[in-house]
Amino acid sequence: MKLWQRGIDFYARGNEPFLSLDMDFEGQFLFDAIGVDEIKIASVDGVKAQDANVTRYFSEVAAGTIIITIMEDTCRDSMSGELFRNSVRVQLKRTGEPDYTAYEGCGRFVTDFGLNDIWALQSINGIEIEKNTNIPSSVIEFSANENHVMGTTSCNSFNGSYFIAERGIIQFGDMAITKKLCQHMEIENIYSNSLFGRRLKYTRQHLLLKISGYDGQEFIFKKVD
Repeated sequence: MKLWQRGIDFYARGNEPFLSLDMDFEGQFLFDAIGVDEIKIASVDGVKAQDANVTRYFSEVAAGTIIITIMEDTCRDSMSGELFRNSVRVQLKRTGEPDYTAYEGCGRFVTDFGLNDIWALQSINGIEIEKNTNIPSSVIEFSANENHVMGTTSCNSFNGSYFIAERGIIQFGDMAITKKLCQHMEIENIYSNSLFGRRLKYTRQHLLLKISGYDGQEFIFKKVD
């Protein structure tokens, strides 16, 4: 929560040698390591590899050249044993030195606590959901502390997990779902095919949450009390 409040989108920590990396994609990156004074780096766009879930960030700073590589690969902290979703390598070539020094650690994208609420489905692909007193509303509720999600499809209830895979990218896990049969199953079918177990883009603006699939599906939700 504290990292999110500071605007940090991604962080990494490492041991042997120590490293600390905090990345605010709208501000700056902060890198600290044994024998290195804290380096402040103006935010730069990452370059994605074409054949792997790897993103690299290149920057020239007063201290020299720095390359940050984030890999989507399970990583275990060598001291605490905690599991992270990302491996991180920071390479620093100091001004006047011929070679890079590499620092490695584990990291993750910070949970978006702005999702932490109940959201009611408003539209799918620009088509508003008709309000029908005989059909329950479709809602989704995020619990950011546990990375848990639950809700209803307007027929069945579901619950499962999610995590922030990248900035503006959410990954839903497979969902446990009840098995009632209802007259109106259209929304549930779309959820099953385009939401559950999928990696999707999302944006928040005021009280609205937009979730967009790579298959073209677009869901608009509104925050409810």
